[in-house]
This record gives sequence, C-alpha cells and structure tokens, in this order.
Amino acid sequence: MQTFLAIGAVGLAAAGFFAARSTSTASAPLPPFLLDSIGPDVIGPLVNPEWQAAAARPENIKYAQALHAAELKHGIPYNMLLRLAWQESRFRQDIITGKVISSAGAIGIMQIVPRWHPTVDPLNAFQAIAYAGKYLRQLYNQFGSWEHALAAYNWGPGNVRDKGMRGAPKETRDYYTEILRDVRASGTVIV
Repeated sequence: MQTFLAIGAVGLAAAGFFAARSTSTASAPLPPFLLDSIGPDVIGPLVNPEWQAAAARPENIKYAQALHAAELKHGIPYNMLLRLAWQESRFRQDIITGKVISSAGAIGIMQIVPRWHPTVDPLNAFQAIAYAGKYLRQLYNQFGSWEHALAAYNWGPGNVRDKGMRGAPKETRDYYTEILRDVRASGTVIV
C-alpha cells in the first residue's frame, strides 16, 4: 500500500517532489522547504526541537543514520526510532558507553536491559539500534499501534498486555505521548 502526503499537491508536483513509502505503516516526512512555507499554525510548533539538534551534532550523525536505516528497514515511521533513542539516552556518551546505567539495569543508546534481551550487546550502539528497530516493529505487530508499541518498549509488553494502557504509570504515558507528539511535529504522518 502506498501512502502519499498530499499537502499542496499541485505545488509539490510542479516542484517534482512526492513523499511516498511502500509499507502498510508508512509515514511521509514533510520536506524542510514545505515545513518552512506552511508554518506552525498548520502543523503545530516543534514541542521539543532539542532532540533534532542533538541528532544533528557531528558526533551523533552516525547514530542518526543508523536509526533512520533501521526505521526504513522495519517500516517504522520516520524519526520515531531516532526520537525514542533521544528519549532513552539523550545521545549522551556516558550513557551510550555504559558508564551510566539506569536503576532498572538498562544500558546503552537504546537503554536495553541485558537480562531481558540477552542476544544483543547494548554497548555496541549499532547492534543495539538494529535490535531496537526490530524489537519496536515486533511490538507494533503484537499490539497494533505505535502508542502501544512505545508503551511496551518503555514499560514492558507483559505490563501493556496484562494491565492495559489505562494501567500505565505516568512515566510511560508521558514517554509515548512525548515521542508521538514530537515525531508528528517533525512532519511525519503516523498511520
């Protein structure tokens, strides 16, 4: 199934630009020139542009590229895995290298808990990114929505399944709400 983002289709056609992806969970990011021309009154202000600035820093470009490649490979909406990685690690080197470990034992750029995910080295950032992309897609396939998949990534699939979204703690509700809000504000249509 092809999904097209058709805002100002005539203008885009004249410019020779079409944003399309072939996947049932497609997302089509708005190109920067279009974002500038339609303004925040149409798409809303970037709620937290800090994550995009962090991803664009020279030392983080390699991670951003790997995150976007994993999004494409696994049919994850554009910027979602990138935004998730920022939520998890803020692209801080002390977290990525494992010098800082969460109270839950999560480590690395994608904050993977080795006890629950023994087949991946969470301190190998590129292995962790590839694994997280595959895992997030599996969670989407299991639960049928990106909201539920993100909640399961943060809170655990067993909790989402057994307690439901209404039982999610505030931290988890804030987690998926902020990620989805920022991804949508970046111009990605989440289907």
